[in-house]
Amino acid sequence: MTASQVGAPLANYLAARRVGDMLYPSGVIAVDPAARRVVTSYDDLPGSASAALKSLGYITGQISVDVIEAPAVAQSWFVLNRIRELVEAEGGQMRGVFKLLQYFRDLRHLASAGIGGMLPSQASRAARNDARRSG
Repeated sequence: MTASQVGAPLANYLAARRVGDMLYPSGVIAVDPAARRVVTSYDDLPGSASAALKSLGYITGQISVDVIEAPAVAQSWFVLNRIRELVEAEGGQMRGVFKLLQYFRDLRHLASAGIGGMLPSQASRAARNDARRSG
């Protein structure tokens, strides 16, 4: 499947354009083309995503945590997964991605963005920050 086929259900523009060895994806949003709706909760994700998120400390079963984090975490996972699909459709891998730009309407959601095993886990971010402070 090519990048344009991966993104085809959402719009009438290219999902990504390849120029030489570089791939330039268009804006990727948290809309599930199969369900034709915006991803807003953990329930909107496939079971494999839920299992991965749970192993990273998300989907706690605590309403006070899950209600606050769920929209940003679910949307971030979905968007990063779509980007992974686009990259892989063009023969690349996520380890070759050198820049991602993510926008948030509410900066309180920023802390929830490192999810799905595609970005550093909370533990590795904490260890890296501790190392920066001490060094």
